[in-house]
Amino acid sequence: VDWGDDGTGIAILQETQWRLAGTAPGDVVSARVLAQSQHHPHGWAQVERWHQRNRNAHRDAFCPKASQGGGNCDGCALFTFNLM
Repeated sequence: VDWGDDGTGIAILQETQWRLAGTAPGDVVSARVLAQSQHHPHGWAQVERWHQRNRNAHRDAFCPKASQGGGNCDGCALFTFNLM
């Protein structure tokens, strides 16, 4: 439903805000829970399967800020891979 300030996608399920790296608003995924706060309604999950991808929200496969040079991704949470 939204972007996190660290570049992760945010999903809301059962009043809990989930962070999913590599996703964007409009993506439909199946995910595995990695961790969930016991004190606040948020958690972190990992994408296991893509059902639908919002292609307009995902970036091209080139990043001018990559430290490896040549535009190759070096792990920035704001960069997403084209998995489909």
